[in-house]
Amino acid sequence: MKTIIPLALLLLAAAPVHGVTINFDAGPNGQAVGSDFAADGLLIDQGYYASDPYESTNGSPGWMSGEPVTAYNQIVNASILGRFTVPVNTMGFQTIFADGGGLAHVSVYDSGGGLITTSTFNPNTFPNFSLYVEGSLFASFAIEWERVDPGTAGPADDVVGIDNLSFSFREAQVPDASKTLPLFAAVFAGMGFARRFSPK
Repeated sequence: MKTIIPLALLLLAAAPVHGVTINFDAGPNGQAVGSDFAADGLLIDQGYYASDPYESTNGSPGWMSGEPVTAYNQIVNASILGRFTVPVNTMGFQTIFADGGGLAHVSVYDSGGGLITTSTFNPNTFPNFSLYVEGSLFASFAIEWERVDPGTAGPADDVVGIDNLSFSFREAQVPDASKTLPLFAAVFAGMGFARRFSPK
């Protein structure tokens, strides 16, 4: 006996991958990012729009830091904390100024808050970071920076952040009934025809 799987069911299973890149150019300096990119699938629990002389590292007029631009001087670098509104399987970003050689630590968590993995890298050597963990979906993340210099040269001395945050996920689609119903009808009609004329 042969099993026939309707073509429409196969089409439903093949949801396309959707990619998003956010450059943080839109907000005013020092303002919390918050839910500004909720429509794109991103919520920032700790992160601020930033713009200062170090923007020249990638030619961008704006980016995101874990602390307001006016608070850079002589304080510990604050983490960037964020959540995804959809399950994400890859993420990446570009580092803006590596703060004198300190390492960066990126941790990703599942929907229950469990740690999936922590990746450590040197932003001076690898300014473009990307992360993929096979079989895992990311629900939230934390980007942390190691302290290196004392931050004594003014507001623009202790600068670290990210730009061009990218992530991807499988986009769930609701099929157009006007297209799928005729397809189902045609498939089932074909199944009935084949059964009627098949040898007993």
